[in-house]
Amino acid sequence: MALSRPDGQLHLWFLDVGHSNAVLMQTPDGAHVLIDGGRYPTRLLTAIGDRLPYYDREIEILVISHPDEWDIAALNTLLQRYEIGAWLYHGQINRGDVFTAIKDRLKQSDAEAVEARAGHTVTFNDGAMIEVLHPPAAPMISGKLGDGVITLRVTYGDVSFLLTSDLSDAAQRAMLERGISPVATVMQIPQHGSERALNDEFLKQVQPQVIVLQSDVANRRGDPDPDTLAKLKGLPLFRTDKGGTVHIWTDGATLHVNRQSLNDTRE
Repeated sequence: MALSRPDGQLHLWFLDVGHSNAVLMQTPDGAHVLIDGGRYPTRLLTAIGDRLPYYDREIEILVISHPDEWDIAALNTLLQRYEIGAWLYHGQINRGDVFTAIKDRLKQSDAEAVEARAGHTVTFNDGAMIEVLHPPAAPMISGKLGDGVITLRVTYGDVSFLLTSDLSDAAQRAMLERGISPVATVMQIPQHGSERALNDEFLKQVQPQVIVLQSDVANRRGDPDPDTLAKLKGLPLFRTDKGGTVHIWTDGATLHVNRQSLNDTRE
């Protein structure tokens, strides 16, 4: 309980839930934000339960970055255990069974629905802020999921985190063409570091000091791709497939990272 209480620092956990996106955030005053949740309910509930006090059954904000069941299927079970204050989604129509069940459950709850667009911000009383950098409009129903992924920048003081989920190369280029500056202290590698997952100019513009990669050692796609990892030469790389959940926290000036997930060999 003591470890889960707010301590005046911003915490982000890049959860080890398989080959999926799931990021839990705790603001300095203790508000919780969950971005996606992965595919496996037990792994997600365990990860959340380990970091929230047992009596806390509310997640203030849920972000569904895109309707890919690999990244959200576990949310249906999560919503049976936790109340949601507000949920952010970009509005892309999707009639898949998994997304439909999650959306229906959210609609039946008291959660406020917010259509996220580039330029939308969420500011907390403790100084933490979430910016939506992408997409600028609701993606078409026929659009590729990766092209419309909700991309967030979380900022506290002088430290920022770029959360990219499965953001495609085309979307990265589109952001730069719109004049979006994606600069951030910590960058989550898109698409689990797959082949052609990271645009060279996009990486250059982000100027990250720390890289986080969520991947599963047993994935069948062979991620992360060696060429993608080669682009990160010289940057501290933290990987869930090497050391489990990556925990990063900051007071707004100094950045701290759990060391067991550091991978300097890039293997």
